[in-house]
Amino acid sequence: MVLLSIIKKIKEREQEVRILFLGLDNAGKTTVLKQLKNEDVTSISPTLGFTIDSLEYRDFNLNIWDVGGQKSLRPFWRNYYEDTDGLIFVVDSCDRLRLADCKAQLNEIIVEERLLGASLLILANKQDMQNSLKPDQIQEFLQLDQIKSHHWEIFSCSAITGENIIESIDWLIDDISIMADSGIFHDEVEIEDFDYEPETETFSYPCPCGDLFTIHKDDLMNGESVASCLSCTLIVKVVYEIEDIEKIIHSKTKINLMEPEKIAV
Repeated sequence: MVLLSIIKKIKEREQEVRILFLGLDNAGKTTVLKQLKNEDVTSISPTLGFTIDSLEYRDFNLNIWDVGGQKSLRPFWRNYYEDTDGLIFVVDSCDRLRLADCKAQLNEIIVEERLLGASLLILANKQDMQNSLKPDQIQEFLQLDQIKSHHWEIFSCSAITGENIIESIDWLIDDISIMADSGIFHDEVEIEDFDYEPETETFSYPCPCGDLFTIHKDDLMNGESVASCLSCTLIVKVVYEIEDIEKIIHSKTKINLMEPEKIAV
């Protein structure tokens, strides 16, 4: 399945959580990880390829993948997306010239189907530097408020001093835990289980928050497969064939045409 149920994964893997560190080169990903592990951060070499670490944290066994951010390595990031529960995207708050690159990379990441539903933590790193941008400035530039496919949060931090490292990781683990406890993610929903409204040409399905997952007919016909809820950030993957869409639309339209018109008295 493309969208994995987090509650199912955590139960099956006995509290194992897979976390993926991404970000441009020199953002401080490896330094953040070393700070989390209480290791020396005075001498850090660029990550060439990837490293894997396991860390016992609270009641979880964190399997952490730290992937190099050099431009030549970014096309290979997608090789590490599978089964990710939490995504940490590290931003160099001092590197104003490459914020556009950060935005482009993040926009590519959040639409990846294998990452849909993963908790997203953005770290505004290097806050110990005088010329660093504040988290709200980075949030605005990256247009984080437009992200509807993930639970997300942005934290200021310093990988050198350790500021906010624990607090940010706590948020990530808490968010994953909340989703696991509530079972709020659906893996896949067959299109036949959706209701179709001809007037708006929209398919809808009940969301646990009380609202509806919705997706427009045209989006489905164009190959889109993710329905989102307007009241929260939850999503479901829609399982369908184009022929299924056409049959449902034809059937619903035919039923509406057969309904007698109301006559005003």
